[in-house]
Amino acid sequence: MEKTYGTIKDSKLTISNIQTTKAKPITYAKIPAFDQTTQAVFQTAYEDKLGEILFGVEVRAVVQDKVEIDRIIEEKIIAGKVI
Repeated sequence: MEKTYGTIKDSKLTISNIQTTKAKPITYAKIPAFDQTTQAVFQTAYEDKLGEILFGVEVRAVVQDKVEIDRIIEEKIIAGKVI
């Protein structure tokens, strides 16, 4: 993966592949282990750190739509597919 750099001016981030004197390296947090059936991972807004611009991640619980899941299962049963 190519290294990216960023500069922040008027609260707006500009990203570049070229490092300039005012640009800081951009770092992306690693995605932690999570339960894909009950959670989702979202990228957070950037933070201007001393030596880098950091994008974090946040794991959030998601609510399953039981009606939608039941409909999908019903369609598969009607189509004669094994689930």
